[in-house]
Amino acid sequence: MQVFPQNVIAMVWDFDGTLIRGNMQAPLFRDYGIDPDAFWAEVDGLPERYRRQGLRMARDSAYLNHLLTYAWAGRLDGLGNEKLRSYGASLEFHEGMPAFLKAISDAIARDRTYRRHEIRVEHYIVSTGLRQIIEGSAVRRLVRDVWASEFIEAPLGLGGAVRPTVDDTFPLAAPALTQIGYAIDNTTKTRALFEINKGVNAEPGIDVNDQMAESERRVPFANMICVADGPSDVPMFSVVNRFGGKAFAVYDPSSERHFDQVSLLVEQQRVITSFPADYREGSEAWLWLHRAAREIAADIVNRREDALRSATAHAPSHVSGDAAPRNGPSEASG
Repeated sequence: MQVFPQNVIAMVWDFDGTLIRGNMQAPLFRDYGIDPDAFWAEVDGLPERYRRQGLRMARDSAYLNHLLTYAWAGRLDGLGNEKLRSYGASLEFHEGMPAFLKAISDAIARDRTYRRHEIRVEHYIVSTGLRQIIEGSAVRRLVRDVWASEFIEAPLGLGGAVRPTVDDTFPLAAPALTQIGYAIDNTTKTRALFEINKGVNAEPGIDVNDQMAESERRVPFANMICVADGPSDVPMFSVVNRFGGKAFAVYDPSSERHFDQVSLLVEQQRVITSFPADYREGSEAWLWLHRAAREIAADIVNRREDALRSATAHAPSHVSGDAAPRNGPSEASG
């Protein structure tokens, strides 16, 4: 018996620049009076500074450690996960978002043929940003799951005891955020794709490293649509393309540099096409993404109906007298 019916279309979204304008950390920086340009310049310089000390630092997630450095230095007093969630309400979404997510799910659900096969759209966010900010945003109720980076407030002590407060063993400013609990970078975004593919988020008993036949995975890559905004998403685009999914790049139409970046992705055939990050009905994004979802839905219908025909042995039908085989004289003529 097949474990999953493979009737889910997974739309996998980047967040910063794709669903929202700019970076999700902007309201945090405004609240604490931090110059974002200075912060990101500091982050960009960290890997080289640590390299000169003979150490390696992951470039994509260096900003997480730098936020903790700001916290230890007393620059983020009172910043905890609850406050991070509150910043989600301040995010500015691109035109048409988040209503687009419901609209495309409803469009597939309304189709009589797709409904007969119980085909549905699920939305996922895979981001190097902060999960708690996404959790507090208007888009969260419309997505099935979120992969993003996470901070721990009160770490577990030795032997697993809970440490509800930070005592004198933690020097400096004793911040609310003390450790990185989970980090997503541009490469580990692909792990999230495989977890969606195998159904790790739907069935806790499945591990991403478990061996599973392609025919048994919850969401085949051919059923995936990936939407992101730049070169940093190339690993994710590559996985989706390699296994038959559909990848698209979006850009900020007010930025010629951003347009040039995603145009290069099209030229390199890393994505099917690019379009402005405007998801209102009738926009390029709306048309391309609805078309992609319909194509995948039609392929699911064809695969399921082909499988049904292959698995069904039709009963023999009655044959009329005129069509009866005549292999010799009948008894009546003899």
